[in-house]
Amino acid sequence: MNREELENLKIKEYNQQQKVEQLRKALFSKKSKDDSFELEALKEAEKGLIELSKKRAILENSSENRGLILQETIEETEVKEQTRGRGTVKPKVEIEVNLQVVIEHIPTAIYHLLKSEENPLLLCSISVKNATKRFKITSHIEGYSAHSIDTIKVKKNTTEHLLQLPTLFPHKIKEITELTKATLHVKVEELDGKIERESSYPISMLSRNSAMFSYFNIQKDKEVELFDYLGVFVTPNQPNVIGFLRDIANFHPNRQLTGYPPLRSDDVQGKRDAQEIVTQQVEAIFDTLKELDLIYVNSVIDFNPIKKSFGGQRVRLPKETLKDRQANCLDGTLLYASLLEACSLNPAIVIITGHAFLAWESLLGSGEWNFLETTMTGYSSFEEACLRGEKTAKEHLEDEDLWLKLIPLNKIRAEGIIPIE
Repeated sequence: MNREELENLKIKEYNQQQKVEQLRKALFSKKSKDDSFELEALKEAEKGLIELSKKRAILENSSENRGLILQETIEETEVKEQTRGRGTVKPKVEIEVNLQVVIEHIPTAIYHLLKSEENPLLLCSISVKNATKRFKITSHIEGYSAHSIDTIKVKKNTTEHLLQLPTLFPHKIKEITELTKATLHVKVEELDGKIERESSYPISMLSRNSAMFSYFNIQKDKEVELFDYLGVFVTPNQPNVIGFLRDIANFHPNRQLTGYPPLRSDDVQGKRDAQEIVTQQVEAIFDTLKELDLIYVNSVIDFNPIKKSFGGQRVRLPKETLKDRQANCLDGTLLYASLLEACSLNPAIVIITGHAFLAWESLLGSGEWNFLETTMTGYSSFEEACLRGEKTAKEHLEDEDLWLKLIPLNKIRAEGIIPIE
């Protein structure tokens, strides 16, 4: 890896990220309806950021020893034995132990939802030459997790791989409100008692309200996306969110929030009426938050070690956004999604490069989506915010050089991604 080249690329990527954020802030704070020039400039800036992010990821992930704790070959002593009256010598037994940390920055908000076979914390590889051996592998994060213990039999002249994901203590995780350094301890023992190796590795514990978007998985040798896990920050049952529904109902024409109405598949006019019922509920949420004077603040300050466009950022939980009455694009989207889900509607988080906005299914199970630019809540009408959201989505869906991910909440709930509170 060319370190100087990587550092220069990081600076370029950071500057491009700032350019994208400035263009977005200018666009979303502009009340003029003629924004074609700004949108085109933003599209080009996003394309440039994507290219720089890809180049940086390639350079960062080129190191063969990424996440390496221990790579050691041990040779056992030659042993003489008697065979039919003649003295013979056993061949040397070679044992190679390779320990690698797959996730160097622990996403404490979603860690309990990860599965060791898909997203392990530790990858242990043991090779044995000229013998069959049994080993015991133990790992834990000092002060933060239980011990993960496995035994494994490695047959003669083979290599076995073991994945571990120590369980974190829930009460300790709640105490992590800022980036925290911790130590991963790993112990490898031969069950015959001849070889024992114990190693430690520094890791970072991210704060409970830090979202990790992706990480490089050594086991799979590729970048693993974690955007679906944003669903943990959508909290429809949190008391402050539930309590806010009363205020929303006051802005609804019928003073009620009914979710999706029942509908026959062959009822065309009924379908239109049902879509209008759903839209009225979303509009009531918009108007209530506008009355609350929810403002857009482009704040993504996070003391995490992940500083790339698809790395991660600190988020405000919906209850904090309601209390502070300010939100960046992701905060606002999480709040809207929480309120829609609390109303028994099916929202979706929409992610594009450097930005997030809201979608909702027009009718349950229809697969048809409407979009809303949440950052316009403070100054625009509901119709204008919807038009902006629709336009942004259309631009990104039709341009193959741009990137968009839609995350339906009902889909990720079915996969077991549940609210953090």
